[in-house]
Amino acid sequence: QEIVEARSGFGFSMEIQGKTDGEIPFYKVSDMNLAGNQIEMVYHNNTITTKQCADRRYKPAPEGTIIFPKIGAAVATNKKRILTRDSLYDNNVMGLIPTAKILSKYLFFWMLKFDISLWASQSMPPSIKKSTVDKFTIPLPSLKIQKQIVVKLSAVQDYKKQLLEQKAKLKELFNSALAKSMKT
Repeated sequence: QEIVEARSGFGFSMEIQGKTDGEIPFYKVSDMNLAGNQIEMVYHNNTITTKQCADRRYKPAPEGTIIFPKIGAAVATNKKRILTRDSLYDNNVMGLIPTAKILSKYLFFWMLKFDISLWASQSMPPSIKKSTVDKFTIPLPSLKIQKQIVVKLSAVQDYKKQLLEQKAKLKELFNSALAKSMKT
């Protein structure tokens, strides 16, 4: 019973990199580090056109796909992100595309507790193979239970985000007060 499709990314030749006027985001592992991409992939440094996509026979992954690094030291960062729109990603990235049996957010939350390095080979550099991911199973409650879990965890995640924003504002306020107080 397949609940996700594991899909590796595509080769991303240098001649089409660096463009941002295309319709389809083309993510690299480094895009996972962009400000605002801590959970959902919103920002990108590369796009390609629909024509380039068709010419190369690339198949964009749908919105809701969970992506993570699959090669090298980046695997150890254990990053997971959610695509917010149909997108491509390069061959250093793998995606888990949910079927109708699993909610994308449930899959994401489950993946947050899973260490993807357990899927990695012992080779240098380490890499994650689709065949390894395909053999893995995750617990799958009913869609009703998945929705309940997502609602609860989303609320906690939103609260955490608010606290982190408050922490940043307090740090800024403290640094401003410190600078004003310590003028010589």
